[in-house]
Amino acid sequence: MIKSSSMTPRSERTPWHRRSLLFAAGSTDDASQPSTPAQPYPDAGVGVDVIFVLVVMTVFFAVFYRRWPLSEDHAIYHYMAWGLRHGLVPYRDTINMNWPGAIVIHLVARAISGSDGLGLRLLDSLFLVVLSAASAVLLRAYRVSAPLRLLGLTSYLATYFLNDYVQTAQRESFELPLVAVGLACCLIQARWEQTFSRWVTVACGLTAGLGLSIKPALVLPLLFAQVLPVVVRPSRKEGYRFVFWFTVGEVAAAVCTVGFLTSFGSLSGFFDWGVQYAFGPYANARWSIENRLYHTVNYSLWAPSSLLAMAGVFALLTGMWGRRERLAWQGPVVFSLVALIALATVFAQGKTHCRYHFHPYFWALSLVGASALQASLTRAERFATIRLALVFCASVLAMLTIEAVYRRQPLTPDGTQFASYLRERLAPNDEFVLFGFAPTVHSRIARRTPFPFVDSWVILTCCDDGARPRIERQLGERLAISVREPRVKCVLLQRNLGYVSNQKWVPGDQIVAKYLSDADLHQLGYSHSSVTLPGGTSFDVWMRGLPLRSSLPSRPGPLSSIP
Repeated sequence: MIKSSSMTPRSERTPWHRRSLLFAAGSTDDASQPSTPAQPYPDAGVGVDVIFVLVVMTVFFAVFYRRWPLSEDHAIYHYMAWGLRHGLVPYRDTINMNWPGAIVIHLVARAISGSDGLGLRLLDSLFLVVLSAASAVLLRAYRVSAPLRLLGLTSYLATYFLNDYVQTAQRESFELPLVAVGLACCLIQARWEQTFSRWVTVACGLTAGLGLSIKPALVLPLLFAQVLPVVVRPSRKEGYRFVFWFTVGEVAAAVCTVGFLTSFGSLSGFFDWGVQYAFGPYANARWSIENRLYHTVNYSLWAPSSLLAMAGVFALLTGMWGRRERLAWQGPVVFSLVALIALATVFAQGKTHCRYHFHPYFWALSLVGASALQASLTRAERFATIRLALVFCASVLAMLTIEAVYRRQPLTPDGTQFASYLRERLAPNDEFVLFGFAPTVHSRIARRTPFPFVDSWVILTCCDDGARPRIERQLGERLAISVREPRVKCVLLQRNLGYVSNQKWVPGDQIVAKYLSDADLHQLGYSHSSVTLPGGTSFDVWMRGLPLRSSLPSRPGPLSSIP
């Protein structure tokens, strides 16, 4: 619902107010002429865009996406979701530094398909539809025609699905659509001279806040969009009123998150690991500036969203000459600022080696490209581009489908069969301990563990050198205590691990040996074996109460034949 706002009398407006009103209205008239309120672009509604994306995602999901498995990152939250349903307290019994919204997503995914990846891929497809709908509404409000909106959506979908199974269905994949709803609300409010009703504003703020509970990576872009209506609207009172009700929705989302953590007794543990560790030792561990620049350029160079943005900006800049009418810069400028803030956030985080961190940046670039092309074309040129844009969309999506079908994706994650083998030999009440980074094994074994660090090696190595001795001691002492629990029947110590500290290689076996030796495990009644998974991951396997061969084969045939 939209209602009219009170307007400042023209006689009282300052030149700054007039410039703001021209921005908000998207007027192409001279600054001295009266401006008219901006309305959505008078073309087909966003229903066409939503139907287009629904068809595309249905084809993608049916043809290839439903077969993509879970990666190690996904398995962290899959195991935490399993643990939550079986009495394990998040951030106390299953420790990870990421935020609780991801656990809720994986709870729903496990309810759909268990430990399989089908449920997560289905949710990811639905969230992409939500993201596309929010993008279409936002672009239409900035007077981008339907063909160019479809072109922008196609560029982002192509960028997204050119990634592999590891880079898709990540936390950014679920955070971005929810935050995009809030971004669209704020950026549309900055453009229109009408205002959303308070309930719509609160709902959009709530949705954006729930997105931040998955990962708070988009706080700065959302803050920029939230402040923009106050800066550019002629009526400051309306702008402040909008920000107030939007903030109410965000606060409601924060209350829901705190309530979720409190109800499971996780609030203290979340503060220790999701706040203190995540924004302390983990945040201080960054790639060098050279590596971050390399990753950014390498990922951006051939991404379809980047190519569309470059083409749009080039067309907009070249269209400045020889044109009498004033170009509509509002959309390209605003979306470019959102893209730059998103990129700066990724760069400041320092974890640029993960391509999925760039999803919000590429999404904003698709908006930049579509709006810049719209602003650079004359009326006749826009009509001529309709057929070209639609043909291009169909061609890109068809080629992407063919490429994804023939791209080699693993049918199951590394370690799935080995974990299933162990699961069959462990009683329901038996427990296990795993030191390393193999959350897929955690998720597939689906047994309780007294050693709560699901990704212990990441927690140890992805922190600054000053905090590492303390973290190492905490993990090592907990490991030594956990293997002595009477219910623990299986201990997995990942080999071939190590990290560089002070330009020296520190092997993982050396760290474990400080707190737990082979003699200790033999004395506790464990028998030793080893296994090397198809992907190259190696484990020392210590089991109690179950005789094993000296070497456990991990290939499907021999593994299934082990007594």
